[in-house]
Amino acid sequence: DFFISRRGFFFDLSPWEDEAATDDMLQTAGTDAAVLKEMLKEAYELKKGREMCYIGGFPAWAYKYTKHAGGKHGDVETEWHFSELISHYNAFKDADAIGYGALANASFWQHFPTKRYRQRWTDKQELQRKGLVDSNGKVRTDRQYIIIYMGDYDASSWVSQRTADIWDAPERGRLPIMWCISPVLSERIPHALHYIRQTATTNDYFAAADNGAGYMIPGIAEHEDIRCGTTNRIDTWAAHCQHYYKKWGLTVSGFIIDANGPAMQKRALDAYSKFSPNGIVPQKTPHRLLHNNMPILPSDWDLVDDDPKKAAKVLVDRLHARPVPFHWYRCILKTPAWYEQVIQEAQRLDPSVMLLNMPDFFELYRMWLKEKG
Repeated sequence: DFFISRRGFFFDLSPWEDEAATDDMLQTAGTDAAVLKEMLKEAYELKKGREMCYIGGFPAWAYKYTKHAGGKHGDVETEWHFSELISHYNAFKDADAIGYGALANASFWQHFPTKRYRQRWTDKQELQRKGLVDSNGKVRTDRQYIIIYMGDYDASSWVSQRTADIWDAPERGRLPIMWCISPVLSERIPHALHYIRQTATTNDYFAAADNGAGYMIPGIAEHEDIRCGTTNRIDTWAAHCQHYYKKWGLTVSGFIIDANGPAMQKRALDAYSKFSPNGIVPQKTPHRLLHNNMPILPSDWDLVDDDPKKAAKVLVDRLHARPVPFHWYRCILKTPAWYEQVIQEAQRLDPSVMLLNMPDFFELYRMWLKEKG
């Protein structure tokens, strides 16, 4: 109903060029994808390349266009390919996905009044007071610093349906948590995002979910595309994100899915350094990198096991395999109680494990990168 209220156009098309859509097997291979590209190009031209196109949802991979329905491509493969395709045309998606994909009455809730929200950062003096920096002003490296991406909150429907049991859990607030929520979701569920910020404890911190104010692939958007006839896409994306980051007090992008696109190069990194100056976490990046004073940390493993002890073992085994004392992990729709048990078990397995809040983690990591040159 939200998209109807915004005079949106509804479509159901396969993104694959190399096979016929599984719901129309008699078509010429790639017909669906060709129509999709034509639509996206028209949307790009209507906006004169100066605004982003807002897409709601994914291809219905559980029912069509994938191996589930006789196609030859996998689920994540299809998700990524669709993301890559729309990134050529200044489009992003609000990633409603299977499981919690339904959302009603957003056409009403979109009118909920919000305000500007703020978060404070930290500095070297505060880190020194906490014992994270030694008397010589150097980062202490006798510890393994960790932060966990609490996601996936890149979809309005997921946030709407899981706020009641995950966010409102009584265990929230006992440990610092980096909640990663796409700020563009405020278009459809502003009431939920406002409620979350108004009820946050001093241990609740907020970063953007993948890949900023919406889900698209920045490594694709930064390159001119003669074939598609689209230009300056990364600049449009940066302006779009800057608006939402400023309103919601965000300075960190908790995860950037590069998918099968190229790694972010100078133009994309320059863009992110303007609206996400305190850190980004891409899939494709060197282990140590500081760009325009923006710390860049490579993403790492997901913690998927529902058993906190098994998840903690994965966490500890992985940090022992990595050469740096800063570690990022991702979890999907996990509760604060699970999170607390994982941290407790990880610290039992390795007492050097130290969970930091978001500002302390990324500022300490920035200092460490500068020390390493």
